[in-house]
Amino acid sequence: MKKPIAFGWYAGLLLVVMWIIPAVPGYGEGLGDLAGKSVGAITDYFSDKYNIKASIIKFENTAGISDLTAQRFYQLLVAKLETAANLSFTDLMINYHQNQGEFNLNRIHPLNHLIYLKLTRNKNKIGAGMVIFSRTLDKIVFIKYVEELFTDEEGEVYLTTNFGFKNAGFARIMQMEARQQLLDLKSFLDQKGRLRFLFYYPGKIEFFKLTGNQLTKIFSHPLQWGKPYYPVIEYEGKLCVFFQDNQMYAVVGGNFSPTAKVLTINNEEETGTAAEVNTIDFIPFRTIELNDTRYLAGACYSLGKNYFQNKLMLLPFRFDSGQLVKEKYFEKEISPFYSLDFSVSGTGSTLESIHMIDLDYRYRFLADNFAQLTAETAERGSALCCLEGQWLAVSDFSHGSDRLYFYRIEKGSRRLVYQNRVNGEIIFISDGLWKAAPGFWVYLQQLKPPPAAPEYKLQFWSKKSE
Repeated sequence: MKKPIAFGWYAGLLLVVMWIIPAVPGYGEGLGDLAGKSVGAITDYFSDKYNIKASIIKFENTAGISDLTAQRFYQLLVAKLETAANLSFTDLMINYHQNQGEFNLNRIHPLNHLIYLKLTRNKNKIGAGMVIFSRTLDKIVFIKYVEELFTDEEGEVYLTTNFGFKNAGFARIMQMEARQQLLDLKSFLDQKGRLRFLFYYPGKIEFFKLTGNQLTKIFSHPLQWGKPYYPVIEYEGKLCVFFQDNQMYAVVGGNFSPTAKVLTINNEEETGTAAEVNTIDFIPFRTIELNDTRYLAGACYSLGKNYFQNKLMLLPFRFDSGQLVKEKYFEKEISPFYSLDFSVSGTGSTLESIHMIDLDYRYRFLADNFAQLTAETAERGSALCCLEGQWLAVSDFSHGSDRLYFYRIEKGSRRLVYQNRVNGEIIFISDGLWKAAPGFWVYLQQLKPPPAAPEYKLQFWSKKSE
């Protein structure tokens, strides 16, 4: 077992080194050049080495630049390191606040090199100091400082606290009218690679295909909920779609019933059918893979309420003659929550992290072993969703006019990248496809002056550059 690494005295050493190592001369073009110089220094050190697995595990900003600008520098640096030919780099940042990064140190075990990064300021220069620690040799093996001149105009940008990248970020690419009491929506490719849409309401599911820019209904299937049926102030529910042995399945459940329905879905170009084959005692959110075992993973609503109980349920994923085999499921105790999603990657749906909004509207981030890594103090909205193991969308704690926050969450990391205003109050967020673009479905309510009834909209948000 490797010894834990403490960076207190390394920080002091680095401050001294910053003043005795000559700076790289010449004017640059801001933080982009500084990130390039930093990456060049790191990759030069690793150029004659092999099997390098490295990560930044400490990042501090003492340069006086804004948090968003420091994050921008970090993103530029990470993007270059992830594509470097001579090392395997993993981004472990899960949060950034108060001038320093927070990292998922539960994932450092496969790494053989750890990097400490610090931004500082010298009059009209911004500098970056780097320390590399070798876990194999159990010692510091590299120290370097580089800096970049910046103009007064650049300084004004770097010091601003509201720097944005809207043109390169997520944008709303379509909007349609929606009906009240839409509980969830999934859009996906079926077994033949055709784009399909499944809408879930308390009393039915509706199945659509895309014709041009319009949705064309293929079929509708009524849902009969037996007793006990719980009265609710607002209907809430979840839809999970998955495939097994070339058969499409959908599982639907809500806060009005103690069981969820397992349905088989069959569709042709113009017709389709659904049939109920099972019920289970919780509502699956996704299929996930843990320790080479596939599970349906979800939770139970607090019946009649708009939040989930304090347990995650994991049911081993096994079918027999088209029937879901209801084996003993596993439970993981967590805080009660309004919303939760599993970030998974790869075709096997390997679990990477868990994201949730608790009953105090606090965002919580859990590792793939269900250990809590961070809990924010700022209030968020009650809706969130993950996309392809890469992105997380979270709503804001607001009424009437909402906001969407987009985080990068690859490989167990998390960092805020974009944010956009939304005209309305977000009810739920779901991942899916629109044509060939992956993105997020956002179902929202727009209040109107009385006596007009609220209007409901369905928007699709996708990243322009992907």
